Amino acid sequence: MRKAILIVSGLLFIAAVWAQEPKAFRGVPFGASEEEVASTLKLSAVSCLDMDGQRSCIHHTSLGEVKVMEVYQFDEDRLVQVFLSFKSPQYSLLREEFIKLYGKPTEIWTEPYETVGGKHRTEMLEWRGDKMIVRVEQFGPSLHEGIAVVATREWFEKSESE
Repeated sequence: MRKAILIVSGLLFIAAVWAQEPKAFRGVPFGASEEEVASTLKLSAVSCLDMDGQRSCIHHTSLGEVKVMEVYQFDEDRLVQVFLSFKSPQYSLLREEFIKLYGKPTEIWTEPYETVGGKHRTEMLEWRGDKMIVRVEQFGPSLHEGIAVVATREWFEKSESE
């Protein structure tokens, strides 16, 4: 009986592991250098700048049918996060693209979102794994812009606590 409980517990743990947890974004592994990111993605028209001790490189492209601005963030010349910005009317397309890439979110919720024009709710999806966190938000800094982030869990949690 005890052996059966252990086997069932082990199977439940295996099922809870995020099977599609990313190790890379667009084929670039997290931990890659700025040079490796530019080379792998063949980025010639990319703008980089230093802010608060971190390096960020901006690239405009598409993810599926959604036009996005990607910001590759580096800490000590290692890729730790990719931030994406998109037009909020394209949220449902980006949402589906992320579900195709990463599977069913580990958590979905809504939060109140208030603007000069009134009160709204924003949907948020999150995938949490041992090493990575992915989050998509219907609305970011405005009702016109949604945001997403793919980050190492260590970097994400450090950023959230600051």
